Amino acid sequence: MTDRSSPDEDSWVVPAGWWKKSVPWRGYPSARRAVPATKAVARYDEILAVRDRADLDSAAHGPRFARSTTFAGWMAATAEAGDVELAEAGVAARENPSAATPLGLAVLASGIRELTQLEHRSKAQSPIPDAWAARYGIPAAAEATVLWAGLGLGPAEGSRSHGRVCWTDGSRWSPAEPVLLRMRALLAALPDAAYAEVVTRLAEVRAHRNSGGVRRAITYLVPTEQHWVAEELARTPQRRAFEFICTVTTAEQLAAAADHQLRTDRYLYTAAAHVGPASARTLGDTLDQYANPEQTRAISGVLACFPTDEAFRLLIDRASNPLVRQALLKAMRRFPRRAMRLLPTSDQPEVRQILRAHALGHPTVAAEYGIAVEPVTDTWSDAPVATDLPDQLQPGETAGDLPYWLVPESLPSIGLREPRFRLPVESVARLCGALAAKDGHAVVAAATAYCDTDSLADFGWGIFEAWRLAEYPREDRWVLSALGTLGNDDTARSITPYIRAWPGTTAYPRAVAALDTLAAIGTGTALAQLSGIAENSEFKALKARAGAKIAEVAAGLGLTDDELADRLVPRFGLSAEGTRKLDYGSRVFVVGFDEQLRPTVADADGTPRKTLPKPGAKDDAEQAEAAYREFALLKKDVRSIAAAQIRRLESAMVRGRRWTAADHRRFLIEHPLLRHLVQRLVWAVFDDAGTVIRTFRIAEDNTLADVEDYSVVLPDTAAVGVAHPLHLADTIETWRETFADYEITQPFSQLARETYRLTGPERASTALNRFTDVTAEFKKVLGLTRRGWDRQPPQDAGVSNYVFRVFGGHSAVVELDPGLPIGMGSQDWYEQQILAIRLVVAGQEHDRYHPDAYALAFDALDPVSASELLRDLFILTA
Repeated sequence: MTDRSSPDEDSWVVPAGWWKKSVPWRGYPSARRAVPATKAVARYDEILAVRDRADLDSAAHGPRFARSTTFAGWMAATAEAGDVELAEAGVAARENPSAATPLGLAVLASGIRELTQLEHRSKAQSPIPDAWAARYGIPAAAEATVLWAGLGLGPAEGSRSHGRVCWTDGSRWSPAEPVLLRMRALLAALPDAAYAEVVTRLAEVRAHRNSGGVRRAITYLVPTEQHWVAEELARTPQRRAFEFICTVTTAEQLAAAADHQLRTDRYLYTAAAHVGPASARTLGDTLDQYANPEQTRAISGVLACFPTDEAFRLLIDRASNPLVRQALLKAMRRFPRRAMRLLPTSDQPEVRQILRAHALGHPTVAAEYGIAVEPVTDTWSDAPVATDLPDQLQPGETAGDLPYWLVPESLPSIGLREPRFRLPVESVARLCGALAAKDGHAVVAAATAYCDTDSLADFGWGIFEAWRLAEYPREDRWVLSALGTLGNDDTARSITPYIRAWPGTTAYPRAVAALDTLAAIGTGTALAQLSGIAENSEFKALKARAGAKIAEVAAGLGLTDDELADRLVPRFGLSAEGTRKLDYGSRVFVVGFDEQLRPTVADADGTPRKTLPKPGAKDDAEQAEAAYREFALLKKDVRSIAAAQIRRLESAMVRGRRWTAADHRRFLIEHPLLRHLVQRLVWAVFDDAGTVIRTFRIAEDNTLADVEDYSVVLPDTAAVGVAHPLHLADTIETWRETFADYEITQPFSQLARETYRLTGPERASTALNRFTDVTAEFKKVLGLTRRGWDRQPPQDAGVSNYVFRVFGGHSAVVELDPGLPIGMGSQDWYEQQILAIRLVVAGQEHDRYHPDAYALAFDALDPVSASELLRDLFILTA
């Protein structure tokens, strides 16, 4: 492909978008048209009227109360403290607003800020700049604003609370930042003559008012007067304030004024625009000392725009931070030659990785700097480049610019289905653009029709890895859709750990979007991964979303969630007998599974081994290594679903799930993995009323046998379920003996399961009092969630006050004290006291304050549900 290189990597032009984010500055694009809003006058007068009514109400409570709460009282206290000029100006401005002086307006504003009876004081301030400018003119309004900045609030005589207006030493400022910002915007838009008049007027104020607050405000409002900026930075002890950060133009000034102020976007872009690349060092220091993730993104993004080696090196040095690395990739796109020259100076693994991709995308530039990079090698890289391609895959223009982090030359090769050719890199780039575009369906459809599916999946994962290295830019979430379109079982296995982890790294929206990826891949393995997240994700919200997605997929297929789950269990390439042979060349091993779906290994003659041996000197090296890797992958894959499948069968026993005999045979008995579980259980046949007709087990040859070992044959429509001990009645002891004779170990407690019954009074009651006031260990309460219980959504202080479990259409609710906190381990919390146990209609668990409204007697539970509830409670309180 043609090198994508910038013709000029040294010119500096402030990005247009920065001006929109920065503070208005006269003579620059940030100074937009601004005129006083006349409607602000009415709002200002309304505020004064509200104050008048409040003062009358305060006066009615007596003189002492009025003195501390009314404007007149404040002015009296101000005069008594010696600030007679302030008091007289404030009183005059209040009594005759049309003749108010700038000082009177400033005093009045100080009183309004503290005394106006509004919900938010900032509302009282917001109309002031425009109201003053419209009524008194902009020069007077500007003077009043800076004088206000020199005023503060002090305690009245004999009081510790604010009760008077006074001059300050400049360590505090009175007007809110939006007031000064608005006045600066009005001044920046003035004609030259009017602006000069304001500067002259402010110069007089500056000469006669020895207040740090006044001088700082003047410096902020007229940054064109850079000699004032230099003077104030040299004389003001507390220089690190927003007034200064919005006026500096040199690196030295910025270093003196910056501190934490650069963490605010408005100040960051103002300083960066006016100081330019010389600000890089201070920005780097801020990045190291103060920045949170959003600030890191903004500051490193500014550095990425500066055409200097210093700024580029600052990004390289911090490339281990994913957000800084994201900015570095953008800088590489802008400055490819600078990147090729400076990236090799770093030995960080992340930098080495992006340098390789950069060199592959810019081979000519890489050659200029003597950087030699081996091309991508994969299954298809040695195939000849295809020339006879459909129009949609012919080399051509991409649909818009590719993302800054994506280099097509660095991605895995894409092979054709027939014959053995690979796509040219120009076609790969076109496909990348189509995947990123909203209207690229034709190109993507052609690729999926003509290209090898596994190579497309590898290519898609290569895009994902590049996106991950760039810290998942939000605007490029199309990558997850691309994985759904191009992915296979390996993709599903690879993306699932990320989905499970993302909510814990504040990336919950990305995890939810990736659930659609698994659903779009749609294979049994992908849907099994989705089902696994719905079954046991540690993040409740993600678990619920995954469950909803499974339900959506099931509904689309006309199935229930349970029926879909039956169809999702992978077969993992096992034989009908549930085994897999691993050939080392000179010897063969057979892999099977035990009652927990842990792999077992035996020689070809059936001699068991503890584990699969590593390849030896007499084995075929290539064949044995492949078989050994195959075993490792099989063990990993089965382990990822084993616990969920065991829980699913135990839950089916407790919930009373039924299969038709035909589905039972097809999805359980004949399933090469599940056969290892279902052959270790006792099953029952039920009539329409739910009564047990007969029981049976599944023999090793998949035939059915009853408790006396006689053959059982079932019609396809028979209702079959996992037998609960209560279903086995008089035969349970015989079944136990049979399983002992055959040395059958069960995947969960079935024949040895404890059973319980409610007493007569308990069945008639709406409360299960035998456990009331009993204490339970915190970790045991948490353990209930592994047996089908859920926690109440967190309430005040992040505490769940109850747990509940659904039995059919009913929910058993256990109320706890002090409750279960979010994000704390058992060592951090108290024992839990059971306050009450009640039964409600499923879905009404939350109304703990009106329990009688939904309470049910416990005889609403069937015997199995009642036994399981009591069993859980006995385990909890043991």
